[in-house]
Amino acid sequence: MLIKLKDIPFYYLNFEGYTERKANMEKLAESLNINALRISNSHQADLRQDRIAFGVIKLLHTAIEIGKYPFIMMDDDIEPIKDLPEFITIHDTESLILLGGSLYETGGYKPNMYLEEYNEEYYRIYYMLSMHTMVVSSINTANFLLESIQESLNTHEFLDVDLALRSKEKLYLTPKDGPYFYQNNYNEPITRFLWNDVKDSYLAKYL
Repeated sequence: MLIKLKDIPFYYLNFEGYTERKANMEKLAESLNINALRISNSHQADLRQDRIAFGVIKLLHTAIEIGKYPFIMMDDDIEPIKDLPEFITIHDTESLILLGGSLYETGGYKPNMYLEEYNEEYYRIYYMLSMHTMVVSSINTANFLLESIQESLNTHEFLDVDLALRSKEKLYLTPKDGPYFYQNNYNEPITRFLWNDVKDSYLAKYL
């Protein structure tokens, strides 16, 4: 399924009071000519990871209620690394397509990230700690995310940890000519990269 990227609905999570980020996202949406809907987050949980999780749950429920698939969910601190492609291909509506990435590793019980060849356009990716920009391809995939985030709330883990661990059971794809977005905050050094520059470190040792 070939879809024009700019025709896909975009949803972004923005905490109340983060007015500069909101303004930056409005400028980004205008510059990319995309339809971006802000989802406000004012949840007052004690833990930051729980506040984020409640916000993402709200975003997903909003997207499910609107009912347009695929959709793209993103954080409010992203910037494009490169020009976006005009079209994106969705080969499997049960997949998550990660348009952003991260090279950060936690150690411990999470295995290190690695890539596998999938097809000419995508790598299959395992154990990456990043969900700052992703294509949600179907209602089933949205419900999969809700289940993962609920588990994160139950354990008070950051939601990208549980999501990374589920990459063995769910098809996560990342564009070979990407990632397309990075986080313009303290995460920039680990999120602003291209697979073409680092892929050998993540493919070769697992072949």
